[in-house]
Amino acid sequence: MSSYDELFLEKLISIIEKNMSNDKLDADFLSKEVAMSRTSLYRKTKALTNQSVHEFIRMVRLKKAAELLRKGEANVSEVAYMVGFNDRSYFSISFKKMFGKSPSEYLTDQS
Repeated sequence: MSSYDELFLEKLISIIEKNMSNDKLDADFLSKEVAMSRTSLYRKTKALTNQSVHEFIRMVRLKKAAELLRKGEANVSEVAYMVGFNDRSYFSISFKKMFGKSPSEYLTDQS
């Protein structure tokens, strides 16, 4: 991966982290922030990460959730809302798919 591509991904991650609780955070929002068409953003993200923009946003949110759970800054429901998930059930399903354990199990393992 070139340094330009790494900088691009770092910029995307930074934008996602700054706007994590924004319910308008989606491919359209990101494309405006990086001044690219939605199609170009999708193609570049897919080429660099093998994920769609939506999947990439969810991955960044879930990694942040894991970090918050590790630090013990909030309970599972609070963390879910902090990282932009409005549905705790969907958060738990997504978290388990990515980390192999539920947020509660992850939290217990970190204690």
